[in-house]
Amino acid sequence: MTNSLLSFDTPAQTVTMSSREISELTGKRHSDVVRDLKNLMFELEQDVSRFARIYTDAMNREQTEYALPKRETLVLVSGYSAKMRVAIIDRWQELEARVAAPVFRLPQTFADALQLAADTERARVAAQALADQRQEVIEQQTPYVEHSQALLATDEVIDVRTMAQKLTQAGFNIGRNHLFTRLIEDGILLKDKTPYRDYTSWFYVEANPYVDSDGKKRSSHTILVTAKGEAALLRKYTPKRPAVRATTESPKGLGGFKKSAGEAPRMTG
Repeated sequence: MTNSLLSFDTPAQTVTMSSREISELTGKRHSDVVRDLKNLMFELEQDVSRFARIYTDAMNREQTEYALPKRETLVLVSGYSAKMRVAIIDRWQELEARVAAPVFRLPQTFADALQLAADTERARVAAQALADQRQEVIEQQTPYVEHSQALLATDEVIDVRTMAQKLTQAGFNIGRNHLFTRLIEDGILLKDKTPYRDYTSWFYVEANPYVDSDGKKRSSHTILVTAKGEAALLRKYTPKRPAVRATTESPKGLGGFKKSAGEAPRMTG
C-alpha cells in the first residue's frame, strides 16, 4: 500500500482517507473513484478541490488525489456493494484506533520529506506553545506555593485588622482599609490584595471556595500576615524614635548653665 494515506490536521488531528486507498480497498480504479467523488460533490453543490492534494507516483510524476474525512468517505461508498462498504468501514476503525499512536514512516520522496519537515515544525511549535502555557501556570502558582512555605516557617498568622492595630500601638496610627491602601501604594500588594513576589513570605493567601446563588463554584481569598511579615511591617512603618540628649537644665539660681547627667553642679561664689 502506498504511503501518505493517513494524515493529521494540526491541532485537531482529523483523520482522512485518500481516494487511492479507497480504490485499493474497493478494487475500483482510482479514476473511477475520482469520477464518483466529483459527481457526488456536484450533487451536494460542494467544491471537490478543497479535498485535493498532490502526490508523486512511481514514475516521479505529480498526480492528484483526494483526502476525505470520514463523513465524505462513507457518503461516497454508500452506493457501493456491501462488501466494499465493509472494507471501508473496517479500515476506518483501524485508522481511528491508530490516531493515538500513529506509525512513523520514512519519507520515500523529496516532497514527502518536505511535508515531514513541515509537520515536524508544526508539532515543535505546538509543543513549545504548550510548554509556554505550562510555564505561565507555574509562574502564576509560584506565589501561592511560596505562601505555603512561608506559613510553615512561622508560628502564627494574623489578619490585616490585627496588623493595623499593632502598628497603631507602635505609633503608626492606621486602620485596616487604610493599611491595605498603603500596602498597594507602596508596591507590596497588588490591586487584588495579593502580594508581589518579593513580599510573598510576608503574607499567606487563604483560599475561600464557595457556591454562588446560581450554583456556580467561586473562590475568594483572605490575606493574612505571617510572623516574618509582621516584623517587617513594624520595621517599615513604626516611627523612628529621636535620640535623647543626656543633659538636664540646671535649676534657676545656678547661673543658667546646662549640666550633663551625673555631673555635680558647680557653685558660684
